[in-house]
Amino acid sequence: MKIKYFLIIVFLFGFLVSAYNISKFIKGVNIESTTIPISGYQVLDIHCSAFIRDSSYLNIFWQDDSYFVAITEDLCKKINAGVVNPKLFYYKEKNIIFQEGLLIPKAYIYLSVLFTILFPLMGFIVYRKELNNSVSSM
Repeated sequence: MKIKYFLIIVFLFGFLVSAYNISKFIKGVNIESTTIPISGYQVLDIHCSAFIRDSSYLNIFWQDDSYFVAITEDLCKKINAGVVNPKLFYYKEKNIIFQEGLLIPKAYIYLSVLFTILFPLMGFIVYRKELNNSVSSM
């Protein structure tokens, strides 16, 4: 496979991943704007983590079922202090509960778009430089 085709495939793959992430984020925003936050849930466990490899989460009981909800570290500290009650939303189709703005974090969108643009661009620059050096090596 030639490098040019590989870079095109990587760009298309990145584009598809970015489009999926953006559509999922828009779905989360749509759920937040059209539904009210859930109420009447009971917090079973709070796990606050300061490490990057371990996430903070709530274990809640709502409508006869137990759910794990990923939350931010700052919100976890506020919940432990009793300062705030988090806004949680229910996504019926997937049967999950998520914190406001976190069905898919914005960082995933930014990273996928960054990968989609930068990786093929840098590869194309290297490809053009090598092409100028020797056409037969490509």
